[in-house]
Amino acid sequence: MGGYPGGMLRLLLAALLLGCSSCAHADGFAQRLDILLTNDDGYEAAGLRTLRAALEAEGHAVSVVAPAEDRSGSSVSITTRGTLSWREVEPGVVAVDGTPADCVRLAFTTLRDGPPDLVVSGINFGQNVGSRMLSSGTVGAALTSASLGVPAIAVSQAVDPNDIRGTERYFPAAAAFAVRLVRALRAEQPGPLLSRGMALNVNHPPRLAADVQGVKLTRQGRSTLYSLLYTRRGEAAVSMAFVPNSEEETVPDADTAALAEGYVSVTPLEGSWTADAAFEHLRGLAKTLDALASGGAAAAAR
Repeated sequence: MGGYPGGMLRLLLAALLLGCSSCAHADGFAQRLDILLTNDDGYEAAGLRTLRAALEAEGHAVSVVAPAEDRSGSSVSITTRGTLSWREVEPGVVAVDGTPADCVRLAFTTLRDGPPDLVVSGINFGQNVGSRMLSSGTVGAALTSASLGVPAIAVSQAVDPNDIRGTERYFPAAAAFAVRLVRALRAEQPGPLLSRGMALNVNHPPRLAADVQGVKLTRQGRSTLYSLLYTRRGEAAVSMAFVPNSEEETVPDADTAALAEGYVSVTPLEGSWTADAAFEHLRGLAKTLDALASGGAAAAAR
C-alpha cells in the first residue's frame, strides 16, 4: 500500500517548489492516469474547464461527473431519498442532479466500469481552509473518494479580496500546480498515489505563478479568512454575506496562515473528525460517565 508520511510529503513539496525537474518520465511525459474530475460549482464552471484542459494536455484520460448546478457548501452530504438523475451533456461530461459526494458515488457505482486512478475536485472559486473546509463540497467530494479507497485531490483558488471578480485569472496557475502535483505523486510513488483513505487539500493564493511565495505542507487551521455574516431581513429571513475575519490563527503550520502569506497550501486529510488531542483530557470524564451509566443500570435492575 502506498503512503506519504509527513517527511516524504515535505520532500515531495520541495521538489515541486524547485520545479519538479525529477518528476517527468524519460519520454518527457507523466504516466497517463484515468482521472475523474468533479467540483461543487457545477459542470459549467470555469475552474473545472481550466483544470480539465490542463490535465488532458498532460496526457491524462479525464472524465467529468459534476453537479448540474452550483452545490457549494454541500460538504459530504448525499441524496438518500427519491431518485438521482443525470445527463451526458457532451462526450465525457455528465451533469448530475445531486451533490459533489453524490457525483463521486454515482460515478464509482453506476457510470464507470471501475474506479479511476485519481479523483480531482475543483478548481473551486474561493479558498477552502481552516474551519471553512468542513462545509466545502469541493473537499467533501475528495473525502468521499478517499473513504471509498481512491486517492483524491481537492483544488481551490483563493479569491482576490481587492478584485473578487478577477479571481479567475489565477485559475491557470492553480491548474498548472495541480498538474505538477499529480506528476510528482506519480513519479515518486510506484503504487497508489496516496495511502488508502488520504486526500490532499490544495489552496492556491490569489497570485500569478511568478508571484507565489512557494509551497507549504500545512495543517487545517481553526480560524478562517472570511466569515459568513447573517443579517436579519424581516420577520423570518436573513441574508448572508462573506466578510473578512480578523480572528488570530492558533494552529501551528496552519493552512490559513500559509495562504495569507502567498504560499500554496497542501493539507493531507484522512476524513477523521476524532479530536485526538482531547483524549487524555476527557479520560476522567469518560470514567465518571461510565460509573453513572453503571449506577443507572444497577438502579433500574433493583
